[in-house]
Amino acid sequence: MAYRMLLYHVELFGKYRLPVISMVMYPFETTIPEPVFREESEDETLLVFKHRVLRLWTLEAEQYVRKRVVSMYTLLPAMKGANAPMLLQAVEEMEQEYKGLHLARHLLRFRTILRRSKTLTEQDKQIVEERLHMYDSLLDEDPEIQERVAKAKIETQQRDILLFVKARFPALAEIAQERIVRLNKPDELNRLTEQIAGAPDEDTARRALDTLAA
Repeated sequence: MAYRMLLYHVELFGKYRLPVISMVMYPFETTIPEPVFREESEDETLLVFKHRVLRLWTLEAEQYVRKRVVSMYTLLPAMKGANAPMLLQAVEEMEQEYKGLHLARHLLRFRTILRRSKTLTEQDKQIVEERLHMYDSLLDEDPEIQERVAKAKIETQQRDILLFVKARFPALAEIAQERIVRLNKPDELNRLTEQIAGAPDEDTARRALDTLAA
């Protein structure tokens, strides 16, 4: 993580030539690696780069709602002290602040964090989810969101095929991983799944994968 943050930092500084404050935001409680990158040569320290860490689950949700920091509302479900009434209020205020697809994208992030939240009760999650259902059609109209959904489905298909190959024909796993990434259409992936599933032996499965190299 520290190395990745260094790369991002240098890229942004190179592009804008302005001070860059680098921060990793962790929405859910987890083990956090040391936020420092060190480059050393023998006894000499060549570079020390530090990034900041934001642990959302340690922040008090109430302070952001009280101050009406709407830009932070999508992150509220991960924060300490969040509950259904507070989140419903946040949704209403986001409605006032954002419109159309802009609102849809904020609500998508909000819902994603809501579903994975470890600070909310299941009952609170259900109450807020019911409120968000009225925006389903709005989310469906967002081409960017639909593109993400389609991409996620393809990645899931690719992963499932690879797991299947590893289970039935482990010797082909490396070839499969290289070839499968070339498929980006659901019907092609479905056809390959059927071929692998119906392959009586490793040679047949190999030929199915070899057709992807053509």
